[in-house]
Amino acid sequence: AIHNSGLKVRGKSTLLFPPELTKGLILHTVRKIENQVSDLIERNPVGSIFIVGGFAESSTLQNRMKSRFSSDSCKVIVPKHPGVAVLNGAVLFGLDKRVFLSRRARLTYGTSIRKKRSMVHEEKLPPDPDYKIFKQADGTFVEYVCDIFSEILGRGDKIQCGETIQSGNYIPTEPNQRNIFFPLLCVDAPSNTTYHTRGTKQIGTLTVPISNADESVKIYFSFGETELCVEARGSSGISKKLHVDYNFNFI
Repeated sequence: AIHNSGLKVRGKSTLLFPPELTKGLILHTVRKIENQVSDLIERNPVGSIFIVGGFAESSTLQNRMKSRFSSDSCKVIVPKHPGVAVLNGAVLFGLDKRVFLSRRARLTYGTSIRKKRSMVHEEKLPPDPDYKIFKQADGTFVEYVCDIFSEILGRGDKIQCGETIQSGNYIPTEPNQRNIFFPLLCVDAPSNTTYHTRGTKQIGTLTVPISNADESVKIYFSFGETELCVEARGSSGISKKLHVDYNFNFI
């Protein structure tokens, strides 16, 4: 049976597989990788594809990726030692933070706000949105739409290491409000396409105390080494910070 299948035994502990059989064992996985890459670059075309990691040592994977994706507009690059390329990058970054000068956001980030109904594009709202009426300082009543997504950083935006992105001003909706609550949200969607918070994922929260209804708050996104630092800062000088690990959120 061993002879007929092409398998060979060397010594007492080594089993030799013929190349065709080995290729057949990994071909299913390679095809899944090809299809995943194809889906990604169809949505967001790229000029270079880097093949790294332990499985990147496979000549079958390398050859099929080059055959399918290599073109005048896209280069498929395989480092000399793809298996340790990721480790080398981590070591270089540990020695010199300036190795990676910028990143691109893989997700769109923002927060949830209430917006006056008169200022909302209702055709962009999902079914059964949440409406609330609040009494203002002058005694009038204003209807608000809840859970409007306020974008701060868009997917694909380039961020320099150490750069700070600033939002617009956020103000309270009630005259006796003493805190402004900010859920930090992200969504896998292009910039300026998300209008409501349904479908977004909450990755953190910030609560900023305010002294009066005239006080405004801004949100600052700061991108450093391995963390995303989010700070909500009131016009009175009070601020709150939140640190989020974005190793899986950024490329």
